[in-house]
Amino acid sequence: MNTETWGRVKEIMDACLDMDTGQRAIYLDGVCAGEPDVRAEVESLLAAHDAAGDFIAQPVLRESFIGTRLDSWKIVCDIGEGGMSRVCLAERDDGQFEQRAAIKILKRGMDTDLVLRHFQMERQILAGMVHPNIARLLDGGVTPSGRPYFVMEYVEGKRIDEYADENSCRRAIV
Repeated sequence: MNTETWGRVKEIMDACLDMDTGQRAIYLDGVCAGEPDVRAEVESLLAAHDAAGDFIAQPVLRESFIGTRLDSWKIVCDIGEGGMSRVCLAERDDGQFEQRAAIKILKRGMDTDLVLRHFQMERQILAGMVHPNIARLLDGGVTPSGRPYFVMEYVEGKRIDEYADENSCRRAIV
């Protein structure tokens, strides 16, 4: 398949992902008229996508940090998860004072040199940021299993992806 055809397949596939199954067939009838190879490729990709479901959304072996203590912080619950790290809600647990924080921990298996450099760079960038609309970096360290983490000011509110969805802020990723 050449680059131009692949670009067409991707474009059609992206449009179909936002439709229910009944709408897809009607759309493909119109957009793929005279291009049976393109339609076959799109239908094949859609079938694989539908069969996968949320297969990757929930890891099989999900590590829990709830109850874990990292220096002065005790992890209370999960807040969110991305491709490289997990963010947890933590409370200060050293008896000095009460405070809540968000702890970002690099996931197991993501400790390649490149990812570690990016994580350390993110931590350093946050350390230098002082702005009322940016959560402050409070602390950092390494878990007992050797994975880096950093502790940030916890800000109550909607997750940024929920806010973006509700306010039409998302851009298409190609």
